[in-house]
Amino acid sequence: MRPRKLPTVSDRPAERGPHHRATLSALVGYTTVETSAWVRVVDILVATGGLWAASMLADWVAHLGVHRSVPRGRGALRMLQSSGQIVAAAVLPLLTLVAAGAGC
Repeated sequence: MRPRKLPTVSDRPAERGPHHRATLSALVGYTTVETSAWVRVVDILVATGGLWAASMLADWVAHLGVHRSVPRGRGALRMLQSSGQIVAAAVLPLLTLVAAGAGC
């Protein structure tokens, strides 16, 4: 008997797509009509900064554990590149909220 393939996140069409949708969806749950777009910009900046810092720390500790040295040169660039995806996922929601805050 062949093992049954378990569904993955990518098998569910509703969960495919860019990460910026998840960022905006998280904000919708606790936003009211009176909420300022600028408050949400700060929320996204704080959350993105925390996730970015956690990613950098995890990569730094992993590199230190494997290579017994602090990442330099290409290793450091790879760390920045991989953690840059977190920042990139926040750009579109931030631009949308800045436009809303500016009244565009």
